[in-house]
Amino acid sequence: MAYPGDEEDEREGQDNDAPSFAAEEQLILGTEDDALPWLEADDEEEEPGFDWRLITYGVTGLAVVAALLGAIWWFTRDRADPQLVADGSTIAAPAGPYKQRPDDAGGAEV
Repeated sequence: MAYPGDEEDEREGQDNDAPSFAAEEQLILGTEDDALPWLEADDEEEEPGFDWRLITYGVTGLAVVAALLGAIWWFTRDRADPQLVADGSTIAAPAGPYKQRPDDAGGAEV
């Protein structure tokens, strides 16, 4: 386990060509007079006016919804069957009777 006072002992076993980082070295970030942009107040005021981006987003959203609804309608609509063509003729009745007397003439029990 290495302790802060043992730095000199560790350096003796290392190559002299390797860079060593001493505790005295510090990064120079700037002077104290420099203002940090993330700490400054936002003094710029936005100009009053209409924001056209909202209109653009609204129109684009409505266009997308209309396109989706149109696509759903197009793929799910009823299409005319080419075999069934309305020619105005009447439907032929079946050959047998269409009403028959029931086997149990008493009716249904409720």
